[in-house]
Amino acid sequence: MKNIIHHRFSLLEILIAVAILALSLGGAISLFSTSQSDVVRARNRWLDQHALEQATEYFLMANPDNLDIADGVLPDGYRASCSVVLPEGADLEAETVKAFRGWALREYRVELETDTGERVREMSVYKIIRDDSR
Repeated sequence: MKNIIHHRFSLLEILIAVAILALSLGGAISLFSTSQSDVVRARNRWLDQHALEQATEYFLMANPDNLDIADGVLPDGYRASCSVVLPEGADLEAETVKAFRGWALREYRVELETDTGERVREMSVYKIIRDDSR
């Protein structure tokens, strides 16, 4: 009859196995929490950009003399303002900015803020508009 040798784990081997398990679980939890915070930040950046684009499209379609944004255009928690100015510092020739046959190039500067007044983002867009100042 063969002798069967029973091998048992020593206390040191069990402690090392538990330490390896704890390190791997700690790394997995850390990776998960970092990934979750990255997803939240990406979602917030997307919401900000989406609200800015909605506001910009609204202002581009609106009458440049009346740039009050209507209710329901932006998601809750945001407000936007727009100013229409002469383009400056955009490497444009002086002739490009002047009105021509009743049309002029203007810069729409759109600013997006939270309801608390914190500026979130801004965007500048050039548009040729009717110039009634002739």
